[in-house]
Amino acid sequence: MTDRESMGKQSMALERSLRQGPADEAGYRAAAIDFGTDADGRSRERIRAGQGSVGSVPRRRSRSPLFSYADSIVVLLVLAIVGFAVVQRMSEVGSGQSPRPFATPSPGPSASPIPVPALTETFVSTRNGFSVLYPAGWSVKAATTSWRPQTYVPIGNSALDELKREGEARLVVASQRLALGETEASRIASFIQPYDLGACTLDRASWPQLTVDGQSGYLDVEGCPLPAGTGFSTPDLRFDLVVFTGGRVYEIALDGAVDRAYFEALLATIHLDPAAAIDPPEGT
Repeated sequence: MTDRESMGKQSMALERSLRQGPADEAGYRAAAIDFGTDADGRSRERIRAGQGSVGSVPRRRSRSPLFSYADSIVVLLVLAIVGFAVVQRMSEVGSGQSPRPFATPSPGPSASPIPVPALTETFVSTRNGFSVLYPAGWSVKAATTSWRPQTYVPIGNSALDELKREGEARLVVASQRLALGETEASRIASFIQPYDLGACTLDRASWPQLTVDGQSGYLDVEGCPLPAGTGFSTPDLRFDLVVFTGGRVYEIALDGAVDRAYFEALLATIHLDPAAAIDPPEGT
């Protein structure tokens, strides 16, 4: 025997021993799994071998192919789902979008309008020349003096008609005859910001317009907090409207725990009567 033939036989013997594997204590060697089975579940490999066991220890029966296929499908589905989630996450980040949160909080309820009480009572001002509807239970204080030219009438002034309910709302109104040669445009152009409203007065160019008894009014103060210490309500917001009609200017203001809709509800009930107003004598 040549050296080449000797080395070939040794190589074949080594390959055969590695393929068969080492025997365990019972002489059993592991075999490749065969998914094909006959009707009674025995391995075809074992049938071909003509035996159900090796030695004294029975071989383990191979699993049913149904369960093996199901296991494989489950694994593939899990991998597909995980892969899809990773790709989607990378797509969001790559496109500059913020990753979506796991739970999106529902938005809170929107702010509701402040309810306006039934306007069942009527107040008529013979000094300032107007009438208005107001809720029952409000107190009324009529003006006792006239609004003099070139003056400002803050809340509490005797030239104001005042209707209010403590802690809720307060309506004040004053009117004044326009000076000789004074017009709506010149009055607005010379408007001076009231000292007690700070920076609340809006820019004249942006004043919204509201209608009062068919006349266009200018909303110069909208939802402005009054200075601390007024002690009327919490919160205490101020709305102020300037209206021109019949040669007069009317100042109508509402403050308290109110909003613009509340103010507009009161404005809708006002009737302006400039001819009935009382003015101070000329030159005073």
